[in-house]
Amino acid sequence: MGEGKKAKTVANLKEGNVFGEMSLLEQPNGLIIFAEFLTGLLLFIGAIGLLKNIHSPLAFKRAKNWAYLGCLVGLLLWFFGFIVIGGEWFCMRQPEKWNGIEATLETS
Repeated sequence: MGEGKKAKTVANLKEGNVFGEMSLLEQPNGLIIFAEFLTGLLLFIGAIGLLKNIHSPLAFKRAKNWAYLGCLVGLLLWFFGFIVIGGEWFCMRQPEKWNGIEATLETS
């Protein structure tokens, strides 16, 4: 690691910016925000499609695919992002004072 890069990293830590100059999708919270945005967008597209095609059974069935995809992305984020990675990998369930799994299950 070069001296300039090391100094930049230390400066970022002192400023409270632990992620440095990462793009939004490289940051862990950025990935969560992106997945939540994608979930909402897919569900919104599905809802609009369902409302537009409420009187056409075949088009209504096709529009449900967007809603199913949105639900799938949301489920994958919740299960893998919060339960598997947060709960098992980072051991959110272990602290006695604050158990992250309980908060995750309450909000989901």
